Amino acid sequence: MNRLVLGFLLLIAISNSVSAQYFEEEKKDKEETEKIPLEDRVFFGGNFGLSFSFGDVESQYIEVSPLVGYRFSETFSGGLSLSYLYVSREYIFLPSYNRVKLKNNTYGPRAFLRYRFLDNYFFQTEFESLNTLVPLNDGTSNTGRDWVPGFFIGGGVTYPIGHNLSVNLVLMYNVIYDDNRSPYGSPLASRGGIIVR
Repeated sequence: MNRLVLGFLLLIAISNSVSAQYFEEEKKDKEETEKIPLEDRVFFGGNFGLSFSFGDVESQYIEVSPLVGYRFSETFSGGLSLSYLYVSREYIFLPSYNRVKLKNNTYGPRAFLRYRFLDNYFFQTEFESLNTLVPLNDGTSNTGRDWVPGFFIGGGVTYPIGHNLSVNLVLMYNVIYDDNRSPYGSPLASRGGIIVR
């Protein structure tokens, strides 16, 4: 019985110590975040994308996406972007093997969350909704405009090139990619961007 009481008291002492340490670290993170002035929390930038694929199905696009972001802490940030893409893409529909080639202007909003680990590496999630020309898949080459969603997960690296300037390289995967509607020729997306504080 004494061992049970001693074990119980030891468990309470350890949990209080761990709990105090956790809350002390949380308080320290909050204090560090509060020290960051507002002008250093807000950042601006943009992405530039370029993709070419040839073979059975051709796909090319050029992307420009200005963005604004906010640093919630030293390691966590998020932001909004407006995207514009010029897309030239060929779609093939089975079983008829009908080919539809579309060239169009694609645009829409994008939101991202980024978690930085180590010094220059980060994980990123992103949701976008692009208004683009899609084939109607009705046995003809008819097309119509539609909003096509995308949810990307991936990561990247940041290269500082000055006091308030850095270059980002990002590689992501679209987990809800639809080959019959997406303006992209693949679920993999690579982007390069510049961030200005």
